[in-house]
Amino acid sequence: MKLWLRAMRGEKLVINHIYSDEQPISRSAYERAVMDACREVDISCPLLLNSHFRHFQDFNIAKYVASEFCEREDFDYLTIENLS
Repeated sequence: MKLWLRAMRGEKLVINHIYSDEQPISRSAYERAVMDACREVDISCPLLLNSHFRHFQDFNIAKYVASEFCEREDFDYLTIENLS
């Protein structure tokens, strides 16, 4: 699985990171990959809901707004896109 993380503050890109591992796409692999990728860019992990994973499966992208993070983050939203 290859994930592209992009965090935006207004119209400015503040995080641009590509994460990859060898796991096939499943809910548990997605959750683990998101946690690992967030750790790599030093941000807290967002709340991982079923709706986010379904959207990721159906459209190859998931969007997390700043209020879905446990800690305060310095961006408006984070998108995670499937590049596999």
